[in-house]
Amino acid sequence: MPDSPLREAFELISRCLLHNEEFGVRVTAIERATGGEAENGPGFAIGKAVRTGLAMVKGDFMLRRILRRGPRNAEMLRWVYGRDDPPTIESIRAAARERRRRREATRARLKALREAGRPKEHNTAASLPAWVP
Repeated sequence: MPDSPLREAFELISRCLLHNEEFGVRVTAIERATGGEAENGPGFAIGKAVRTGLAMVKGDFMLRRILRRGPRNAEMLRWVYGRDDPPTIESIRAAARERRRRREATRARLKALREAGRPKEHNTAASLPAWVP
């Protein structure tokens, strides 16, 4: 699966479920954990994960929604990651660093393109007479 907002959301959901297989994780906790990182929103990512079988939503005795590993979890992990087991914390951090590095490189390229397109010596503050505000 190529890099996409959905893959990032799947990684975040898998990371949340990685150490909480027995009891599951509250949906609100996952929404808070993925809120700033998922581009399409955490609700969309959780809904897609439930529809594809990566996770399933259960209600506990206090009627809180709990997210657990779904019936097609191994198949989805194989599709997303290319292997049966979820990624380790180190590999997730390395992938996040790589994505951040690529994003920063793209931002730097775009900034350089914007700077290259600006006029250099005319119509700039340095070329205006001193009496012009």
